[in-house]
Amino acid sequence: MARLLLVECPHCQTKGNVITSKRVSSELRELYCQCANLNCAKVFVLHLAFSHYPKCHGGKPDPELQPELCNNDKQVDMFDEEE
Repeated sequence: MARLLLVECPHCQTKGNVITSKRVSSELRELYCQCANLNCAKVFVLHLAFSHYPKCHGGKPDPELQPELCNNDKQVDMFDEEE
């Protein structure tokens, strides 16, 4: 599986590439990047941080409208509240 993260050089707004990264904590990484523009080629550091878990805003699927989503007993129910 390919991983793709689009970064932009803060100096010239050209595409940048992640060269390596360093784990700072369980919720923060430092990404060491380099600008792909040969006339710029600046190296810069970005922080990638955990923000939050999204809340589910919908309801449970209707078995009559979407039976394929309701027929697997082993399927995880994302609409159940976490404790």
